[in-house]
Amino acid sequence: MNNLPAREFNTIVVGGVLLAANAGYINVVSMAGITVSHVTGSVSRIGMSVFNGDFDTFALVGSVVICFMFGCFISGYLVGDTKFRLSNMYGYTLFLEAGFLFASYVFLKQELILGEWCAAFAMGLQNAMCTSYSGLVVRTTHMTGIATDIGNILGQSMRRDTKAEVWRVRVHAPLMAGFLVGGFVGQIGYNLLKTECLLIPVAFTGGVATLYLSLPWVKEAAKQIKIVEELIVPAPEQDGVVNPHIPEYSKKLDTDMHQFLADIESDQSKYE
Repeated sequence: MNNLPAREFNTIVVGGVLLAANAGYINVVSMAGITVSHVTGSVSRIGMSVFNGDFDTFALVGSVVICFMFGCFISGYLVGDTKFRLSNMYGYTLFLEAGFLFASYVFLKQELILGEWCAAFAMGLQNAMCTSYSGLVVRTTHMTGIATDIGNILGQSMRRDTKAEVWRVRVHAPLMAGFLVGGFVGQIGYNLLKTECLLIPVAFTGGVATLYLSLPWVKEAAKQIKIVEELIVPAPEQDGVVNPHIPEYSKKLDTDMHQFLADIESDQSKYE
């Protein structure tokens, strides 16, 4: 990610922080006392419930974990890559998340477990989407990996022979701060609005999706990258034989895309 143009890097970080705040907010206002933005604690609860013979808790928490994973599955299918690609699919995925958050609000008002399922699905959708568009660097719905990376990178940087990628802290620290602020605001929202506070992340996520899709440089870049892909990437098979040059073309495609993004960065006057 540190090889991306400054404008692109800042866009990803700011977007990640906003979504981390969104996840922190949603996790705090969850109605049933079940974390929906991450699954570590939930998996532990599943193990405890099996030991205690509490199969109601096993079914409840297990279903939430499955919904989170299914959200990740759908996001992986929609976004379809682990490297950054400017695409309208990110905006559409955020709209889908907003829809499931609204469904969560409707069901939780009726005290139905469907509300927890929808919220977990939305969080899985968001976390996997961020994983895809930032090459496994950004996580926005849980902080364990973020805290681990910050401590690990800072520790590595103290060595004389260090090759620590300290630039990653510029991504992780704002994400953690965003999640923290989101949780703080979520508690205030729940105290003041109760279940109605869930409408805030619905509007927020939909607003971020609309903003992303409306940015002129995003639309132009997505269009041009699609053209580049069509020109550079050959057919995967020729007469039933897999083309052996696919890896070379893929590497060239990544180089051309990064060069194109750099060109966008240097041509700010066109969009500002």
